[in-house]
Amino acid sequence: GAGESAPAHSHAAYCAVEITDSSIRDGKGPVSDSKAGQVFCGDATSHAPVNVGKALAESIVVEFKNRQRAR
Repeated sequence: GAGESAPAHSHAAYCAVEITDSSIRDGKGPVSDSKAGQVFCGDATSHAPVNVGKALAESIVVEFKNRQRAR
């Protein structure tokens, strides 16, 4: 829910589908706002996300096994 955080962790290259509107911050970086239904892909990454929005942030994430780059 709002204000929740996840411990630092890593992902292989991935694609994600946002289930809910969300506002997420990684560490002290900028806030990333996403809309429900938005799809995006990214390279392998490490992060410690914090939900800075006012509601639950949900997404479906598919990771590509043994891949560092999404494309």
